[in-house]
Amino acid sequence: NSKFYNRCKHAFKCIRTRLVVIRRKKQAMIGFLKKDVADLLANGLDIHAFGRMDALIMEMNHASCYDMIEQYCDFLGKQLNSLQKQRTGIAPRKPWRPCQL
Repeated sequence: NSKFYNRCKHAFKCIRTRLVVIRRKKQAMIGFLKKDVADLLANGLDIHAFGRMDALIMEMNHASCYDMIEQYCDFLGKQLNSLQKQRTGIAPRKPWRPCQL
């Protein structure tokens, strides 16, 4: 395996590791907001429930974006060999370090 291949695999692993943490937080927030909306509706506070629904929809959209990022990583991981072949002939650039915060 080439340096490019190993670097990409490492980046995908870092992304997936980070997505696990983010997805757990998002799912907890979604669960909290769903319960909050249900409680607000049960108590007749419809106006407040609508505001919480906006936040719930936003969190659900973020969660679906993270799912798409994971799907992109899977797709790119499967295409690494062809990407590596296309990469030959390109001038080398400064290496990218994905896991440094």
